[in-house]
Amino acid sequence: MDIKYFEDRKDIEEKYTWNLEKIYKNIEEFEKDFEYVKEFSKNIGNYKGKLSDEKQVVNLFKDLEKAYRILTKLINYAHMKKDQDGSVTLYQGLMSRVEQFYYAFSAESSFIDTELISQDESYLKSLLENESLKDVRFKIKGLIRSKEHILSEEAEKILSMFGSSMDAPSNIAGIFKNVDMEFPNTKNEKGEEVRLNEGNYVAFISSKDREVRKEAYEKFYETYKSYKNTLATCLSTSITNDVLYAKAKKFNSTLEGNLFGNNIDKSVYLNAIEVVHENFDKIHKYIDLKKKLLNVDELRSYDLYVPLFENLVKDIPYEKALEISFKALAPLGEEYLNIFKEAVENRWIDVYINKGKRSGAYSSGCYDTDPYILLNYSNTFNDVSTLVHEMGHSIHSYYSRKNQTFFNSNYPIFLAEIASTCNEHLLNKYMQDTTEGKEKLYFINKEIENIRTTVFRQLLFAEFELITHEMVERGEALTSDSFSSIWKDLNEKYYGKSLILDDYIIYEWSRIPHFYSAYYVYQYATGYAASFAFSQDILKNGERAVENYINNFLKMGGSNYPIEILKSAKVDMTTKAPMQKVMDRFSELLNILEKNI
Repeated sequence: MDIKYFEDRKDIEEKYTWNLEKIYKNIEEFEKDFEYVKEFSKNIGNYKGKLSDEKQVVNLFKDLEKAYRILTKLINYAHMKKDQDGSVTLYQGLMSRVEQFYYAFSAESSFIDTELISQDESYLKSLLENESLKDVRFKIKGLIRSKEHILSEEAEKILSMFGSSMDAPSNIAGIFKNVDMEFPNTKNEKGEEVRLNEGNYVAFISSKDREVRKEAYEKFYETYKSYKNTLATCLSTSITNDVLYAKAKKFNSTLEGNLFGNNIDKSVYLNAIEVVHENFDKIHKYIDLKKKLLNVDELRSYDLYVPLFENLVKDIPYEKALEISFKALAPLGEEYLNIFKEAVENRWIDVYINKGKRSGAYSSGCYDTDPYILLNYSNTFNDVSTLVHEMGHSIHSYYSRKNQTFFNSNYPIFLAEIASTCNEHLLNKYMQDTTEGKEKLYFINKEIENIRTTVFRQLLFAEFELITHEMVERGEALTSDSFSSIWKDLNEKYYGKSLILDDYIIYEWSRIPHFYSAYYVYQYATGYAASFAFSQDILKNGERAVENYINNFLKMGGSNYPIEILKSAKVDMTTKAPMQKVMDRFSELLNILEKNI
């Protein structure tokens, strides 16, 4: 496979690099803007104590927008420069300086919400009628709604002082797992001794050689087992912090508190878990089928990630990836594809791997820049999937920023993975339609695995979070034994009797970093369900569905609460229907797989 890797970034042909000079032509321009915003931002402090005057509020938000628009440009330029080559100390310095200033500015302007919320409700409602404040009406409505949960200025200040302490369990666990924990060596498929780590564990657990994945699995979790009490203390402290914070902010539960910001009723969370419970038979059927196809007497946890079919679509040059992507996304229409072409032609995308470049992929940019994409393209089908995924994010951002005002342009996390995953659905459908035999079965099984890992597995995580937080809310203690017991019970329920659980998998809870961000993971599952609903509508109803998707979803940004935006685009996440359709698709794919093996 001809993977393009460059020791020196200067050797990469310009058209395969992102054009950050469109943001700032040089460092001098960056520094000029930085000095200006540092001086200009001092204006914000002058509004303190004056927000009972509507004119002052109007002027405040004008100045605030101006400051944040420059700041977000600075931050995006600095972090992308650093990410393209982290070995350049100049870029490291730029990022460090602007990040420190951003946090300082955010702290200095934190009085705004507290001071506004302390005003009479009649005054806040009068702000909603002020035409000069129409761009921030949604924000003001949110402040009115959250009035009972915003404490006095002194109390909020004290609470904010504990921010780093609240993050301590996550930081300690992260440092411990990534730096201090040492994993033993294990053998690869060539019989060579290799040091295990979080980065290469996935490759071992996906190995076709069962002994290789078994040995890696047991050694990996034996290490976690050795530190179960330390990691349990970190996680239980984090959960306790969540509960105490929710109580301080006058919420009835941590679930209610974490869903409040996006105005999501807890029924959305609970319905998602309930739908999975109602469809356990489907995942159990898949486990039975996997056991049969792998031809093993007992299916073990270390067998779950091994592919059932080999990916025959290999060595895909970048130009071929673009060709596949354009064909796969053709159902989204000419306008959408033209934005994709603009991304390629106007150099939104940084394509290849070079020494010092950040690993992985992301979509970035801000209100006044292009929506840039970082890739590390290495000619695999997964790279094609990553390309359409990140392009989904970028085109969502493009539409949002073109059609919404600054304060309404950022869409929340609940919506963030929908456009990207919708593109992946369309890519998978295209690959299934244009391949045959085992190649086709690979893409069918890939979709099955996507649903297993993004819906079933993430909702298992979500249920674990719910159980553990409710235990602390009831005054019950959490220990490594209680965590392991809950984890075992959930795995037994979700995967059924055909998956033999052992004394290693029960410690899996200790390595999941998302558990330190309460009630976050369920959004992967709900996002998948919403994106599947959009993709099916687009494939079935064509132009009319595309218009709905673009106009009522992609263009809406963060101008309303996520549930309301989705409802306006004909996807109602307050019902079980979107999640049930994913379950039905899972069943349909299983039947296809069963008939063709």
